Amino acid sequence: MEETLVKKEVRTDFLKNETVIVQFIPKPTKEITDPKHIAYGGKLQGTFDYIAPPKLRKDKLKNILTNEEKEGLEYLMKGVDLSVYGDFWKSYKKGGLFPIALGKDDKYLDLSIPEDYIIYKVLINNPLIANSQDQLKNEPRATYKYVMVKENEHNKNEEEAINDRASAFEFFSKIKSSESGLRFVLSALGKHTHKNQDIGFLRKEVGKAIDDYRDIKIILKLAEDKYFDVKVLLEDAFTLGVIEKISGQYFTKENEPIAGTGLEPNIDNASKFLASPVGQEMRLSIEARIKNARD
Repeated sequence: MEETLVKKEVRTDFLKNETVIVQFIPKPTKEITDPKHIAYGGKLQGTFDYIAPPKLRKDKLKNILTNEEKEGLEYLMKGVDLSVYGDFWKSYKKGGLFPIALGKDDKYLDLSIPEDYIIYKVLINNPLIANSQDQLKNEPRATYKYVMVKENEHNKNEEEAINDRASAFEFFSKIKSSESGLRFVLSALGKHTHKNQDIGFLRKEVGKAIDDYRDIKIILKLAEDKYFDVKVLLEDAFTLGVIEKISGQYFTKENEPIAGTGLEPNIDNASKFLASPVGQEMRLSIEARIKNARD
């Protein structure tokens, strides 16, 4: 009886019609806050981290491909040996896949292309790279220097960033004539100001903060705070010596807590109290004293 040989199907459906982007994660310092600076974010423009295939130990490569991926990629790449004992993973030459150079510019990987898929598999096994924004957020590590995002997520993030900037500048336009408001924002960002800095300087600093991906989140939170104006009033009153602030709690000069009955007079409770009908008498008194202090 003749034996019928069944040819094993080689699967390549692990390849995806999807693009991922490897992005540098900037970590601004106090010394360099301008995003256009060549060294902004802790890395010089034009310098690279070189990523090699991962190893289990000094002389043995980690097997990052499943059997299905190995067979499918070898079939598509016409006889390339992807065994961990083969020369493919050691081919460190100009034009070769390794080492993979990552810098400040985004690196795009098309996961339908075998070579890009292999690079992707190498990168997701490297401790310098977070595999997603969720991993970066939920499993933060000091080693992360890059993050992978899907192209559609990247476009969504870009759109959100544009909307955030628009909202931040709308808020900025409302407070740009208020020296007190600008100082309050900068204080919330941890930036010290003093009386000799004019309003032009304060505007410039808030404008720069909008371009910082960390600072803009704080600014947007302030923009959404319906008690922002009252909080500015409280800080103004304290700066002018109209009220007292002890360990972050607010009191009138008569030592009366600025808060509802039974509540700690912290900035949240104090601002809510002064914004409420029951706190209007105290608020008017504070505003009158501020006016007198400035005259």
